[in-house]
Amino acid sequence: MDAYLVRYSKLEQAYVNGHYKECIRFAKLLIQDTEMPPIIIIKSLILISCASDDINESEEYRKAAETHWYKTTASMSEISEELLELRQDLDDLKPLTVYGELSQIKKPMRDEDEEIEGDSVWEAASKTLDEIEKAPNATIDDIKDLVDSLQI
Repeated sequence: MDAYLVRYSKLEQAYVNGHYKECIRFAKLLIQDTEMPPIIIIKSLILISCASDDINESEEYRKAAETHWYKTTASMSEISEELLELRQDLDDLKPLTVYGELSQIKKPMRDEDEEIEGDSVWEAASKTLDEIEKAPNATIDDIKDLVDSLQI
């Protein structure tokens, strides 16, 4: 789980620093990993929902996070504190996506020209991801390796 948590933390850092497109793009690819722990999948889906400016996409990923949360907790006799916190996050996010109030999501603000730590890292990573996606035999492991290599 540690490697998955580190990858998620890097995506979260991209979000915090205003790299929403990169955050969404990498998160969408990483959630395809069939070995990813359910908690990290749910967190990643919530992150995509928050980072998206498209109300339909945001709602789609919020619903996917809801589904994963229910599937994950369905057979549990006791729900962990972390899953309960994710439940609260989902409850807080729902009215914002359902009623089209994405502007209420508190995204970190930055000026267009403001240089933020990690800008060049995410720009380079995005270009490398373009190349990986064009490769005919690219795998999820190639994407995981790319995220793992990011020095943020």
